[in-house]
Formats: sequence, structure tokens, C-alpha cells
Amino acid sequence: MSSFEGYALIIAGFLAGAFLIIYLSRTMNEAAIDVLLGVVRGIPLTLEHRWLTLLQIYLGMHIAILLVEVFLFFAFLMIAGDTDGSVQRLGYLAAAGTGFAFLANLAWGTLTLFKCMSVLRQAAPKSK
Repeated sequence: MSSFEGYALIIAGFLAGAFLIIYLSRTMNEAAIDVLLGVVRGIPLTLEHRWLTLLQIYLGMHIAILLVEVFLFFAFLMIAGDTDGSVQRLGYLAAAGTGFAFLANLAWGTLTLFKCMSVLRQAAPKSK
């Protein structure tokens, strides 16, 4: 692979991944806010709807973000392995950045998931 192709693939992968992750993160964060507040545009949500929002929308977006980051990690590693010189270093740097983003999103998203689950459990009616 030529240097130009390597640079082009790294830049294209980075830009596409960044826009996709930003969109998915926004949707994921909106779902978490809906679950925590229990209100969407002034309309209260039932506890069941809050659980569905958490498990379907929030968790789905979280898994999608992690899958995009894993895909980009391996794509950048493949590009780095197929080139040499500065393109190779840039590929490894992009893979390292994507790997760090994966770990950060895994930790933060899991903590947010557990916080939302805790809030929903506390909101559940107590049975006697």
C-alpha cells in the first residue's frame, strides 16, 4: 500500500468513526437522561418504559459505540501493518487512541448503566 493510500484510509476511518461515535454518544446520553429524569418533553415515563429505554436504547448505543471502536482499532492495525515509515507510526497511534477510547467508553458507559439501574431500582414500588 502506498503512503497516500495509507494516509487516506487513516483519515477517512478517523473522520467516519468520529462522526459515528459522536452521533451514537449523543443518542446514548439522551437515553440516559430520559431514564434518570423519568420525563421526556414534559411527559412522565412509566417505570417499565424507563427500563425499556435503558436496556434497548442506552445499552444498544453503548454496544454499538464499542463495536465501532473495536472495528476501527483493528482497521488501523491492519493499515499500520501494511505500510511503513510515518504512515505505520500514524496507524499505530490511531489504533492506540482508538483502544484508549474503547477502554474509556467501556468504563464510563458501564458506570452510567449501573447508576441508571440503581436509580430505577430505587424508583420501583416496594412490595410487602
